[in-house]
Amino acid sequence: MELFPHRIWPEINGFKFRKQHPIDRYILDFYCHEKKVAIEIDGDSHKDREEYDTYRDRYLKSIDVKTLRFKAIDIIENIDFVLSKIKKNLTE
Repeated sequence: MELFPHRIWPEINGFKFRKQHPIDRYILDFYCHEKKVAIEIDGDSHKDREEYDTYRDRYLKSIDVKTLRFKAIDIIENIDFVLSKIKKNLTE
């Protein structure tokens, strides 16, 4: 099952996202170059990586990339919340 279903893309129409996009030494799950917004989907493997993720997010912020981080369970169980947060950040 894909965690970021294709049905989401029409919901954020007009903004192109690249999947598995590299920025420096990091690979972003999804990245909108136009708005400089990264979307990270954290699965169970991120439980022990908080320090790394915090450092990575700080680095991205230092180069003006805003990171939106969601848990995989939110994508599955609370997609409306995820979409509203993405939309809000794309229109700011």
